[in-house]
Amino acid sequence: ACGHHYQAENIQNEVVNNMLYITQKHRKLYLYFMTVDKALLALRTKLKFMKKAYPYVKELEVIIGYGKSMNNAAKIKPAVENWLFQKNINFHALNPGSIAVIMKSVPDNL
Repeated sequence: ACGHHYQAENIQNEVVNNMLYITQKHRKLYLYFMTVDKALLALRTKLKFMKKAYPYVKELEVIIGYGKSMNNAAKIKPAVENWLFQKNINFHALNPGSIAVIMKSVPDNL
């Protein structure tokens, strides 16, 4: 079972890296199907990248899904919103499954 966990972890890391790569040129970040920790890491990484590489971008769309996992409890959505709130980063809902992060509110020392 330990080998399967390690393999699943590697696959998930690869998916996170691919999503970051694919979305680097786009103003979107897809976080659904990730663990909370991976989603927050991906969000922080993307915000830092966008702030440095594309300072003129006004908003980053973050697709977080509707917030229901297999056990019907939202995890990623509240974690992302709470993290943004703690960092004083402004955002607004675009629809029930995505938010727009206001890039000018992202601190340089994230």
